[in-house]
Amino acid sequence: MFSLNGVIDGWPVSVAPLADLLPSADLMTLEAPTDSAFLWALVRGQLRDGRSAAMALTRVVSDVLALAPRSRLNLLLHDGQKIAATTVSHALWLRHGGGSVIVSSEALDPGDARWQQVPDLCLLVATAADFSIDPLDQGCS
Repeated sequence: MFSLNGVIDGWPVSVAPLADLLPSADLMTLEAPTDSAFLWALVRGQLRDGRSAAMALTRVVSDVLALAPRSRLNLLLHDGQKIAATTVSHALWLRHGGGSVIVSSEALDPGDARWQQVPDLCLLVATAADFSIDPLDQGCS
């Protein structure tokens, strides 16, 4: 599962050079001409090249921010076992415990002390057993 909560600033012109990183067939078979579909194609290309979910998201965020630095990029990738997510100029929350993990753009129950905000410019990797929060290239704030 892949999702985007955010927007690429100046879409599509700002990131048009990144289209050169994709096979033509990937571009021609995008289901929609949207920033989220384009980001998924970029992430999928990174995964096909053998990168982990965390590294794929980190590289795509770095590439997009180099061309469109005012973008808001909460990307989330889930393979059924592990969630990798980025937070760039947008809120991201994590609730972990009791053998489960929930990642959301807002605390669904703000009264629940298990909710913690993921700092901006960070990468979250979580499973039901544990999680880590690490800086993206620019560092968590």
